Amino acid sequence: MNNSVKSKVRILIGAATTLAGVMPLCSAQADEAPSVHVSYADLNLSSAAGAKALYQRINVAANEVCPKDSRDLALKQLHLSCMQEAVAAAVRDVNSPQLSTLYVAKNGEEAAMKLGVSSPIRTARN
Repeated sequence: MNNSVKSKVRILIGAATTLAGVMPLCSAQADEAPSVHVSYADLNLSSAAGAKALYQRINVAANEVCPKDSRDLALKQLHLSCMQEAVAAAVRDVNSPQLSTLYVAKNGEEAAMKLGVSSPIRTARN
């Protein structure tokens, strides 16, 4: 599907490392992993404001689908890893230069690179 026409992104906790940690807690198959669709048809992703609004929606959605238990330290770490992977996957799927730039600004280049998110290449004009 053409990215300019695409208006939804799916937040899914299907990453193997995250799902492996969740499997003792649930019997869901990868195809049945919790997911949520995030609409952005109403946003202009070429603007900083639109990218920021979508980034917030993605974070809210990731928080909904990632397992959490505030009393268990291991589950806290699993939740954080799930959030990082889910948000990065959504940013990659949307493939918006503004959104990718915002992700890198919030998470740092090293963390972004580890999760496959890169900001648009900027070249100097002579």
